[in-house]
Amino acid sequence: MRVPARVSIWPRPTGPFNPSWRIATINPETHTPLVLQNARIYSLAPETSLFGSLLIRDGLVAGVSAADPPQSWLEYAPDRIDLEGRTVLPGLWDAHIHLEKYAQSLHQLDLELPSLQDCLARVRAAAAHASPGEWILGHGWNQNKWDRYGTAADLDRVAPDNPVYLTAKSLHAAWVNSRALEAAGIVAESPDPPDGYLGHREDGAPNGLLFEGAMRLVSSRIEPPSPQTLAAWLRTALNELVAAGITGVHDFDGPRCFQALQ
Repeated sequence: MRVPARVSIWPRPTGPFNPSWRIATINPETHTPLVLQNARIYSLAPETSLFGSLLIRDGLVAGVSAADPPQSWLEYAPDRIDLEGRTVLPGLWDAHIHLEKYAQSLHQLDLELPSLQDCLARVRAAAAHASPGEWILGHGWNQNKWDRYGTAADLDRVAPDNPVYLTAKSLHAAWVNSRALEAAGIVAESPDPPDGYLGHREDGAPNGLLFEGAMRLVSSRIEPPSPQTLAAWLRTALNELVAAGITGVHDFDGPRCFQALQ
């Protein structure tokens, strides 16, 4: 059977697995015909799972060999790569991804940082280059790595002139400042939505934390990207995924993302 031939190459195992060890993802459309040899090539074939060499032709896996490549391959495909025992895997599938959110996150502040102060410093740097009133967006904070949640007051100190909307790594919470709360009309008396809840200070005022469906109270105030912009972001995101060896996804976004993909 001939199957699409985008593969990832990994070094010889010498210790615990580390994803950063990936050496390359080959797009065979620019390397055909091509022979990969002296490798540990894993397949999904039920009868045999490990091979030593592989032939790529016209962007497809055209053959596999248990050990050295047959002479006929070498005559047909003089372009070859000796992988020196490295591992080759089929392209991987992400079974649950929010592709639009991932694409947007590549154009927002990366907040997967070890401390709350590091996160605030990154927001402060963004605010220094933003126009007054411009939204500052970020993703990836994780309070489990910090000694506490961030608050609206924290963000007010570093971005007093800009509304700030930062989503948690879990995508189940958002952290905003007072400007963002004002844009959404959120006050102490604001009711919780049916599918979420607002965080409050001891005095009852909103503390800048939005959980589950309450996130939409603020996110709905942010102008979404145009279809053209989203399509461009998705192209970047797909290239990033392919570079990581992920060649297929099951997306859990809505019609806007589906239309942009089309």
